[in-house]
Formats: sequence, C-alpha cells, structure tokens
Amino acid sequence: MKSSLIVIALFLLFVPIVFSEDAKPVPIAYCEHMGYEIQIDSENKPVCVFEDGTSCNPSDFYYGNCSIDKRKDTAPRKERESVYVEFEKCEEGLIPSEPKYLLDQPVCENPPGALKKFFNFLSGFF
Repeated sequence: MKSSLIVIALFLLFVPIVFSEDAKPVPIAYCEHMGYEIQIDSENKPVCVFEDGTSCNPSDFYYGNCSIDKRKDTAPRKERESVYVEFEKCEEGLIPSEPKYLLDQPVCENPPGALKKFFNFLSGFF
C-alpha cells in the first residue's frame, strides 16, 4: 500500500512536466525566434535553415559559431507572450514570470505592487 502511494505521488509530481507544451531546447527556440525554420537533415539531426537555403547546427547558430552571421535584432516581448530569458527581453515595465512547473515557459507580465515600483525606478537609470 505504501509503495502504491509513493508511485501515485511521483506520477502526480511529474505529470505537469510531461505535458508542458512550450518547452524547447534554447538553440532551437532561438533559431525559430530569429524567423528561421528548423528542419531535420539526412542524419536525422535538427538544422537551422536560413532564407538563402544555407543551414547551420542550432547550437552553433545560438553561440555565434556559424560561418555566416544570420542573427537579427528582435522586438521585446509583449505582455503574456512567452519569453526565453536566455536571449529575449520583455517590454519596458514587464518582467518574466516564474514558471509554475519545471519545463514551463516564462511569460512577460506586470510585476506585483512593490516590485513594479522598484522596476519603474530602475528603468529611469537605463
């Protein structure tokens, strides 16, 4: 009986992780965020494909190790939009949310009360 309860508890703990929709490896998300397409090559590996037909490994692209630089400046994310804190920023006055589950994607949101005032104060310096 005790082992059954442990199994059920572990299942309930990890169910949200399994069903998280937005979680993608950062290099793949970065390629897509820059407006490029992820395709699977002949070796069954993902590649970032650019408009001119050239391609690069997503990790190499993310770390700037491609032979061609195809990185673009992008607009800050708006309220309730998903944000990859590794390479994106929220619009002024917004902050990334704390993910509820391990693989949840943060979204841009208004900071709560005192934090909002603090961030508005800080924005005056930048």
